[in-house]
Amino acid sequence: MIFHPILEKFHLIILLEDINLTEIFFENFLYIHHKTFIFSHSIYLFSTILQKTFIIWL
Repeated sequence: MIFHPILEKFHLIILLEDINLTEIFFENFLYIHHKTFIFSHSIYLFSTILQKTFIIWL
């Protein structure tokens, strides 16, 4: 399910600093972009550790 553009989701994650929201986002990220589980999981762990870090996708 597509809720918001990717950058908007990242903005919400950064703004709310909510691990649950992060988890929901990366589940959608995995589905929408067809990334491997390992890749998405590594990003999820990274975002969990550095929740206050801005992640910019170029």
